[in-house]
Amino acid sequence: KVEAHLTQKLQQVKWAEFELQELFEINSSKKIYHANDLQIFNEEVKKSYPYVVRMTQNNGIRGYIVEDCEFLNPANTLSFAQDTFSVFYQEKPFYTGNKVKILIPKFQQWNKKIGLSFSVIFQKVLEKFTWGTGSTVETIAKTKISLPVKKDREIDFAFMEDFISQLEACRLSQLEAYLL
Repeated sequence: KVEAHLTQKLQQVKWAEFELQELFEINSSKKIYHANDLQIFNEEVKKSYPYVVRMTQNNGIRGYIVEDCEFLNPANTLSFAQDTFSVFYQEKPFYTGNKVKILIPKFQQWNKKIGLSFSVIFQKVLEKFTWGTGSTVETIAKTKISLPVKKDREIDFAFMEDFISQLEACRLSQLEAYLL
């Protein structure tokens, strides 16, 4: 019942297409770390940060590493794995492996819920790509995504935040019911 309501909300909102380059700076990592040269911890240890690679699960996080903080990529951004076409919201500063781009929003209204919305929307667009297809900064920049908008083509961030909040509440109630 709740899921039907959420689906209906998605169908009722107005959508518009944007190229990623309109919305994000697409950067390479400050430094690329190779797994063979690292001590990777399965859990966070003191002074460690996530090591984001081209994995398609676990938010792209292979583990945690302790390296020079000068080469950390910024928190509250998206990571984009060029070979696996995986997009994840990164809440904390992170290091990357090879072929992982960092998408930094060009707009002010950005938080975890909006980041999660963008990652899901972007991931949906990327479903048609397969591992090994390859991508360049230019092809990423030209990728188009549809976003909920207000009348004047202004992105409807409030809708995105509200939708994620309702989706989280729905999943939490399902989990609580299951646990009971």
